[in-house]
Amino acid sequence: MAKHKKKQSQHSRQKLADAHRRNEFLYKLNYLITALTGDPAIFRMIPESEYRFLFLIRVQAPRVKFETAGLIRPDIIDQLRRFVLHSLKSTTIPFTGNGPIITIDMFLTIGMSLFTYLISLDDNKFPAAKTFKQALAAVTRNNDEIGDFEIEYVLHTLMSDTIDGLPFLVNFSAESISWVSLDIVIDETTRPAQYFQLKVSSYKPEQKQVVVDGIARPAYEVCWGYRNYGIKKAELTPLQLGLSDDEFPETLPVYIQMHALNKLYERIDCLKYFVLPGCVYNSLADPVYCKGSHHTFLINFMISGLKLGYLVASVQKGILLVQTFLLITNNGTPEGDRLATLTKLNKLDKEYLTIDKLSAFYASDIADTPEVKQLFLDAGCIDLFNVDPKIISDNTLDQKKPLADKIKAYLNYTIAENDMGTYRKEQMPG
Repeated sequence: MAKHKKKQSQHSRQKLADAHRRNEFLYKLNYLITALTGDPAIFRMIPESEYRFLFLIRVQAPRVKFETAGLIRPDIIDQLRRFVLHSLKSTTIPFTGNGPIITIDMFLTIGMSLFTYLISLDDNKFPAAKTFKQALAAVTRNNDEIGDFEIEYVLHTLMSDTIDGLPFLVNFSAESISWVSLDIVIDETTRPAQYFQLKVSSYKPEQKQVVVDGIARPAYEVCWGYRNYGIKKAELTPLQLGLSDDEFPETLPVYIQMHALNKLYERIDCLKYFVLPGCVYNSLADPVYCKGSHHTFLINFMISGLKLGYLVASVQKGILLVQTFLLITNNGTPEGDRLATLTKLNKLDKEYLTIDKLSAFYASDIADTPEVKQLFLDAGCIDLFNVDPKIISDNTLDQKKPLADKIKAYLNYTIAENDMGTYRKEQMPG
């Protein structure tokens, strides 16, 4: 008769799992110490009793927490949690400046475990403790270096490298805006544990109906969620807009119509979508502007110090309302009007040639054709040619089309047509 296999107890399974985790932890710790020092013998200086202690105080695997207040669907939360955890294991950074390249997951577990152990390790804890610390002095040379500064760097790297897959984290919309924070959590409820927690918080921008020209339209407050801080709302004083503080309240909250956001994405059409929303807030929170027509403000829309267009705004019943967005080449902007004067191109001409969209300057040969490029430079549109390729969508750069010759041919036709019109007027005055 076959013997029945004895069922493994919960306690035995737990011991086996703990042994596996301990071996994996020590294997990774050995790898990191050897990579830092170049000497496999350094890890072996640690006695067995310290291995056990190190495992008990280790920083455990990072966790993701969503504080969404119902703003993000549960199925999307699950998908994004898996994505973030995958990103932690695949995104790499250098450990301690010029140290070895490791994953963020390893940084936040093995790296931080080693750091916290070293800063509290007494020289007399075990025979080779002082030598061990000296071999790894680079890790603790400046506590702040691997403290707040490097944690912020880790979070920045994680967000920069994974943001394409996390649109909600930088999504300014009618629905929600979210931000992240990274904190160390010490949990002493059952088994003492410490781990890093990536917390995602969300906020629903306030909406109000604003009547402009007799028509009520929805507008949304302009705000932004900052890492490890939270929500900041764009508010301007009358002084910032050159207005009399006798006529206007102390601060003007800034709101934006969905039409303006739609025009922004339509005209700045070739950048990775995570770039634009934060730039809306930054451009409006500390505005540089000129006066437009019909009592409007043309507020510089800036990306990495480059002026690519204008947010057109006006004061409406105690708020500054952004009503539309103009690319720098559009008629109605100083540069767009100069371009029209130089080339005789009107609004419809620009639309036909697609030079009312940023992609025209990165998915074509305009930048490689000096005489055509010079027209835009003369009009003051130099920033159009200086956008960092890293933030331009890959398919834009991969699909360049000939446009310069089309512009030259169109300009020759337009100029000839204008010359003929002038000739006719001169020949038939009145």
